[in-house]
Amino acid sequence: MAGITSIATLNNRPTGTASAQIEAYVAPVNATVYDEVNAFSLVRTDNIRVANEFADLASELPLNGTQSTLIEEAVSAFRASAFRACMVMTWNAIYDFMRQWVFDNALPDFNNSLTTEYVRRNSKPVYDEIQDYDDFLTGKPSERTVIDTCHLANIFGERLRDELRQCLRRRNDSAHATNRVPDATQASAYARDLLDIARGRPFT
Repeated sequence: MAGITSIATLNNRPTGTASAQIEAYVAPVNATVYDEVNAFSLVRTDNIRVANEFADLASELPLNGTQSTLIEEAVSAFRASAFRACMVMTWNAIYDFMRQWVFDNALPDFNNSLTTEYVRRNSKPVYDEIQDYDDFLTGKPSERTVIDTCHLANIFGERLRDELRQCLRRRNDSAHATNRVPDATQASAYARDLLDIARGRPFT
């Protein structure tokens, strides 16, 4: 440290003047480091609190094992400030929850619309009826088609369809390379929006 008085005592301890100069140099560094660490701790603490609230809300839903695991991964991602991952996993969990509800409670109406609203030029249906839940997992029909078919079958109202379309677009933004980088507030709001949808009509 340039300008600090040389150590001049016989026992190799700094003189009073040198000690004062060292303290003057170090004090601003200590303050800066403390502020940065404290700010990081506050962010981490807040993330954990919000993630715990998210987990508590999700626990009110009758999730199956797969959906619960996805929610746990979403909560862990939020705690770690991995907000893109949190949004993707939250969508996966809640979309699967809603799709399972449709399969259990409204499959005949869903299949009727799926096979009559989407037809080829030869009048043959684009999609086969859903027989087993695993039929959903082939990617045909797509997530957007499932949402739209539920609306066409009067399972979802127009407002719910539009809300889910918007949530799906936001999931896609998070899942792919874009300039949009969600922060904690955006990820938390997204998770709460989906949880509110799943806790509302027609699912409960």
